[in-house]
Amino acid sequence: MLPSQNEISSTEKLLKMIRSNDATSGDFSDASIASPPAKGRVSVLNKIFPLKNPITIGVDIGSVELRLIKITRPTGQKWQLLDCKCVPLPPRVSKGSQQFIDCLRSALADFCDRSKSINIWTVMSSTNVEVRHIQIPKVEKKEIANAVYWTVKKEFPFNEKENLFDFDVQGEVVDKGVDKIAVTAYIAPKKEVEKIKTLFSKTGFALSGITIAPFAIQNLFRTGWLPTIDQITASLYMGYDRSHIDIFSKGSLVMTRSIMAGINSMVESLTEGIVDCKKKISGEMDKESETPAADISETESYDTELSLKLLFGLGAGVPSIIEKETGIHLKEEEIFSMILPAVNRLIRQIKNTFTHYDSTFADASVKNICISGGIPFYTPLIDYIGEQLEFKADVIDALDSDKVPFLGVAIPPASVTERSAFGVAVGLALSDNHYTPNLIFTQKDEEKETNIARINRGIFSIFLIIMAVCLGVFWWMGNYADQKKAVIAQLKQQAEQYTPLVNQNLILQMTDTIKSSKQDLKINSKKLLPIVAVNELSNLTPGNVRLLSITAGFGGHVKSSSKKGGKKSSKSREKYLLVDGIISGDPKIHNILLARYMMRLKSSPIFNIPVIQKSVPASYYSKDDVLHFTLRLKLV
Repeated sequence: MLPSQNEISSTEKLLKMIRSNDATSGDFSDASIASPPAKGRVSVLNKIFPLKNPITIGVDIGSVELRLIKITRPTGQKWQLLDCKCVPLPPRVSKGSQQFIDCLRSALADFCDRSKSINIWTVMSSTNVEVRHIQIPKVEKKEIANAVYWTVKKEFPFNEKENLFDFDVQGEVVDKGVDKIAVTAYIAPKKEVEKIKTLFSKTGFALSGITIAPFAIQNLFRTGWLPTIDQITASLYMGYDRSHIDIFSKGSLVMTRSIMAGINSMVESLTEGIVDCKKKISGEMDKESETPAADISETESYDTELSLKLLFGLGAGVPSIIEKETGIHLKEEEIFSMILPAVNRLIRQIKNTFTHYDSTFADASVKNICISGGIPFYTPLIDYIGEQLEFKADVIDALDSDKVPFLGVAIPPASVTERSAFGVAVGLALSDNHYTPNLIFTQKDEEKETNIARINRGIFSIFLIIMAVCLGVFWWMGNYADQKKAVIAQLKQQAEQYTPLVNQNLILQMTDTIKSSKQDLKINSKKLLPIVAVNELSNLTPGNVRLLSITAGFGGHVKSSSKKGGKKSSKSREKYLLVDGIISGDPKIHNILLARYMMRLKSSPIFNIPVIQKSVPASYYSKDDVLHFTLRLKLV
């Protein structure tokens, strides 16, 4: 459990002073001193060889300091730690203040490379998040969300308007011979999530994800940053006001519990021990000097700061320094015995958690525990916790160069205590929406993104098909054009090789032949014109028209002389037919019948411009009144 983010006590202020004081804590190294060289080397490499893969920044906001981790993973390669940094926060400043925002903005601006694609993940206090580990019947993938929702809703009713609900599928399990799906569901207040998003938006750096510390520790196992232990593993994170115990099975979180005990509990126990020592010393001095005892309550505040200094100085020679300042001689064994009551209370809570786990999950028991957080890693303390739990206790050291092969050029702090404090930040920098629960990117958001990606893939597939068809047509047209070009080239070659047999004499001879044929055609047409004209007139004459006589003129040439020059010229006579006939039938339509007859004659290719010379009613023998007409037809 992360320490409270809104409370910065004098104890925490002193802790900051102790960690930054090289004179009193020789083992403690300042991360901010080691970070700049590594960052400089990476930035130079980035300028020469720009990283194509996005960089993930883990931001762990504590009570007194800000821990930053920068990690990337090039395609097909292992994780690479690019930089780590610890930035002290202004004392007694709330997160919503402008001073805090300016400090966070400055830290991120110095740590992030804006020219690269970065993802920023931060952590939210798990005390505000309700985590439930459930099992649902084995259903189809599309029905998992609905099954999880109603299972959680039944066991833990929540307001959907005020809370955010999401889940993480752990995998398939067998419960009493029945196949089920293990799921970790979590419920978080939307106001808290929005508050964190707003905080980062004010700094100008948008968040990619928000998660909680147990899920950040889970990332260390899921990504292989720390080796996954086949046995059931517990992780104990000790904060200032709270601690939380997380249980992992094959790298997946199966249980988490918040405990109201932390570093402050140890400080209080140590303070009580110091006060007792002072009372004892003061009583002995009073007996010798017979003076009234000093008011112990006046030094209570100082004793608290002294206790914190002693706690974090275990194994670093601090007790001898305290003795010079206060005159109180305390050995490390005595200091350790003073904090044991608080440690024993914490151990009892851990055992209760393990008992609950054993009763809930009958498959296996917890076999080891890893400790992380702001606790000083005093070897006797770690060994004592392991002895009381009856198995080995170890430290989560995510920046141990001997155990983690991903550190690259980054230089982590030399102190185990300092390195262990970066455990959550490293887990945040390893986060990814595929395996890390994200409070700002839920399953619904993932489904929307999946649907959009599916649509985009469909559009892209259609585009590829169209492109393939177009390329096929283009290839076919190219081949067709090449074939035509080959044919044209062949014809040109043949034309160049062809020698024509035509010459001028042959052309003149053919011209004479054509002229002779044309002359013969004219002569024959003149001979056959009377027969053709009479036959055409007969075919075009209807039954109600009777022809009485046909007078024809078929031309010829008339010679004439010019009066002025005495020259003679020849003119061709007009060719014509003079048709005389009658139209019988109803006298009222004689003119209509005559006009229709003229139209038929005019449509003939032989006759041209029929002209009526006479059209009068008459009587013809025994017939009724007829129309007597005379037509002049011009021949072509």
